[in-house]
Amino acid sequence: MAGELDAAEKIYHERLMANPADADAKSSLALISLQRRVAGTDLTNLKVPTATDVSARLVFADSLILQGSHEQAYALLIESIKAVVGVERDEMKARLLELFEIADPADPVLLNARRALASALY
Repeated sequence: MAGELDAAEKIYHERLMANPADADAKSSLALISLQRRVAGTDLTNLKVPTATDVSARLVFADSLILQGSHEQAYALLIESIKAVVGVERDEMKARLLELFEIADPADPVLLNARRALASALY
């Protein structure tokens, strides 16, 4: 990930086309997407935005993931999923699912977050 996002993305897309179950390729593509989203964004001194400030919450969650605070990022997005509706809720859910791809599937934090998301949605 030395700045060659386009080349890396192409390689991982090819791997995923050859094997749609390739968890490493899915995780890597999610990480590339995260890197692109935060490129050029000052992530220092961010404050926790309100639950309904969707765009700020998405940036804040990305910054938490980059800091290794996955549990906080998941909780932040799940809180917003409970607070918003429609397209904004769908956007939050999609981002959360993408961030889930970065984590180890056996991580207890991820498993708890998946349960919390299911509870928030239903």
